Amino acid sequence: MDSLVHTVKVIDIDEYSIDADFCSLLDGRGHVLGNGEWRQDKFEQEILIPLFRDAKNIKIYDRWIGRSILTPNADKYKLALEWILNVFLRESRAGKVGIFEVYSGFCTQKKHGKPPPNVTNAVAALCKLETDIQKTHPAFRLIIKKETKAHQMPHNRYLLTNQLAVSIDRGFDLLIDSRTSSYPRRIRDVCIDYCSESEKVEQYVRTLPDLGTTV
Repeated sequence: MDSLVHTVKVIDIDEYSIDADFCSLLDGRGHVLGNGEWRQDKFEQEILIPLFRDAKNIKIYDRWIGRSILTPNADKYKLALEWILNVFLRESRAGKVGIFEVYSGFCTQKKHGKPPPNVTNAVAALCKLETDIQKTHPAFRLIIKKETKAHQMPHNRYLLTNQLAVSIDRGFDLLIDSRTSSYPRRIRDVCIDYCSESEKVEQYVRTLPDLGTTV
């Protein structure tokens, strides 16, 4: 008789525990912020902490993190990623064992009237970005996809956890204020909404080749 009894996998209730106030905030219509309407501490309380509290892994998809790596805007993305990662490490019950991955792209094609992109310099700068952030969280990973005219990262930007996913329509250049400004910095205008097709996003990004040191 015992051989007919199958082991039942017990699912921790935290796997499905989502803050009710956060769900009410988005309530199927999303939440639109005006430029400078919120600061970092408000964004943490209303968006990041409810998302991260019971999350075991975080995945960010934003093609402009890689595309901007050789521009002055690169530090804006780095500052935002460092901030979001710190909130995750501080608030998630997964703590230091949590997974934090960022997926982005770098376009390797020459644009009209401009010199071809320097892939070698881009790879070096992206490696430095990853190494710098790994000082805070060694498990941090930065995955850069090679983009062409025909094959590019999704236009929309996403933050995925093992529980749910949201779209961040203006991307992860979230902060108006620079690194020299004191915390809490001001948040750019942005719309946060539920993403119901996160599996399709992940599947598509997996089909893109990783960026190498040569085109």
